[in-house]
Amino acid sequence: MSNGTKPAWASSTIWGAIITLVAAGVLLFGVEITPEEQGAATSSVMQIIGGISALLATIVAIRGRYKADTKIG
Repeated sequence: MSNGTKPAWASSTIWGAIITLVAAGVLLFGVEITPEEQGAATSSVMQIIGGISALLATIVAIRGRYKADTKIG
């Protein structure tokens, strides 16, 4: 974004906090998640979000070119 900010969903801090909350919640059911597993889950989530963002950007760009009234070149 041009003003130096990013949306909350793109923050690894937010996703790390969410995953930590989930890990704490599953402890109530007797499932243990190690800090290493939490870190790996955060990395995986960020990669998935990056991939989805790239896919959506590509779709928006193609749609924009399809709907454009002016020819290129």
